[in-house]
Amino acid sequence: MAAAASSAHELGKELSEAAFQGDVSRVKQLLDIGAHIDRRNTYGCTPLILGAVKGNHKLVGLCLNRGADPNANDESGWTPLISAAANGFDAVSTLLLSCKANLEARDTSGWTALHCAVANGHLTTARLLVECGANLEAKTDAGRTALCLAAAGGNASMVTMLLGLGADEGIVDSSGWKGMDPPIGAVGDRLSAQKGAGNWERRRVLSIWGSCVGLSSASPVRGGASS
Repeated sequence: MAAAASSAHELGKELSEAAFQGDVSRVKQLLDIGAHIDRRNTYGCTPLILGAVKGNHKLVGLCLNRGADPNANDESGWTPLISAAANGFDAVSTLLLSCKANLEARDTSGWTALHCAVANGHLTTARLLVECGANLEAKTDAGRTALCLAAAGGNASMVTMLLGLGADEGIVDSSGWKGMDPPIGAVGDRLSAQKGAGNWERRRVLSIWGSCVGLSSASPVRGGASS
């Protein structure tokens, strides 16, 4: 029995290494000889999570076809969908959603896949998630909505898109943001660095961010964004 346990451990270790390397053929071989599809590595990542975080569509497809749990999470609470969305991998996100990945799964900080996609500036991924039913008004443990995260990043395109998809700029919780970075001036600087963002869009972003941190929308800003 000890020998069998040792063999299973070695198989699992090899499976994690092969998945990390993106070696789909080797992963298939190991699964064929008995490696467990949901085996976790030191960080709690399953082969499916490792495939998703790297956008490896073939590996993700193989794992799902072999019965991998689409909602397994690592030690930080990241699921395959959160991992894919945070990195802007639309094709992988779509595949996971087709296999009943949970849109509203949260990591240990209360972030959903949508929060992660928005915070990292992945427009098409964020749109995909919302169109598949992601809750636009979901808040992280710190009280942050996707719209507030977009405003914090000074991402005018993301803010405009989220508003167009139905995000409510009146739903903010300043208690989760007061005294936190980035200051409104830094948001103004980020806006000024963006090409294609008009004055109206900049004012809208700053107004939303001001609401998030409990400031008046008339607060002075740097970077020329209020001109």
